[in-house]
Amino acid sequence: MEGVGALVQKIEKLAEDLPASVLENDNLRRRLREASKNLSIAAQTPSDTVHLIAYSTLYSSMARVGVDTKLFEVVSKSVEPISSEQAAEATGVDPILMKRFLRFYASFSWVKEVGENQFMANNVTKALCPPLSTGIEFFNTVLNPPFAALPEYLKSHDYKNPTNPVDSPWQMGYNTKDHPFVWLQSNLKHFQLFMTWLPMEREGLPLWLDVFPFEQEVAQNTTDDTVLFVDVGSALGSQSVMLREKHPSLKGKVIIQDQQHVIAAFQQMDRPDIEAQVYDFLTPQPVKGARAYYLRNILHDHQDGQCREILRNQISAMADDSVILIDDIVLPETGARWRATMADMNMMSALAARERSKKEVFALLESVGLKVVKVWEYAVETGDSIIVARRG
Repeated sequence: MEGVGALVQKIEKLAEDLPASVLENDNLRRRLREASKNLSIAAQTPSDTVHLIAYSTLYSSMARVGVDTKLFEVVSKSVEPISSEQAAEATGVDPILMKRFLRFYASFSWVKEVGENQFMANNVTKALCPPLSTGIEFFNTVLNPPFAALPEYLKSHDYKNPTNPVDSPWQMGYNTKDHPFVWLQSNLKHFQLFMTWLPMEREGLPLWLDVFPFEQEVAQNTTDDTVLFVDVGSALGSQSVMLREKHPSLKGKVIIQDQQHVIAAFQQMDRPDIEAQVYDFLTPQPVKGARAYYLRNILHDHQDGQCREILRNQISAMADDSVILIDDIVLPETGARWRATMADMNMMSALAARERSKKEVFALLESVGLKVVKVWEYAVETGDSIIVARRG
């Protein structure tokens, strides 16, 4: 027991002042986070466990309150401790209500309580400020309805694995028969949140171009006329922009492809180095012989049958030196990471879709005549990977 008491003191001290060297060492930081999480769970009473899980929907709502009132921004901008009265004046929130908010946030370490009615920002407070606070708005506004509908949906469908994107928790949560992407286009606020959050979703994680040697694997001996990179289902082209900025001297054309309204939004940006093209990936690929056809978070939106159709449409345009680059989460057969399993439940709730394991990805690609050359995992937190495939 004495040893545990000493350990508790060390943990408390470490939590108060975590060395920068730990935060800068991603592997050590991740191990520390997971070990402390597992220790916290092991120390819970049954009542602790039930309350923490049962109240989890409240966390999202309370985070949204702090974002909407700009409370987290107010606390983060203050260089001195701030009182509930000062926070109330700055946000326009009732002083009594503000004191209750701050007490809640401090109890979960979303803000740091440094004295009686004195609060300062910590790393959580700052994370809940723009731009990442968009994630709170997105999940609370767009995904909470299907998440809330998930238990009843699964029960009413006899706990069969969802496979129909127009019969999923999304339709039950929103009381609609529309496909989620169709529904989003008819609900502008939700669509804007989706498009804003999409490129920020993996903020802070390594980028695929940090790991994947693009120039070596794709861009050897290119000219200005070479079609270098076709970004299929690109959204607003964040990955193509990143490619151009990371490799500004690469010769060849970069093309983004998406639906008309997305391409129209991209064309308002000043990117003459990137071509934009309206394209539906459920139809044959019109750009022939590109070095790379890149599909980021496309296959995980679809069931195997549609994935085969999407892949065959790209294969039909491939030349001998073409590759398909699939940028998706790849689940391990054991020890899946929590951010990856959360993403899997997200896909099930919103699109009746899923993240795939390595074996499932290989089987899918081989079923359309593709051969996997290599899998480059670039984000350990999520299992995000670049799967390089050629025609078999």
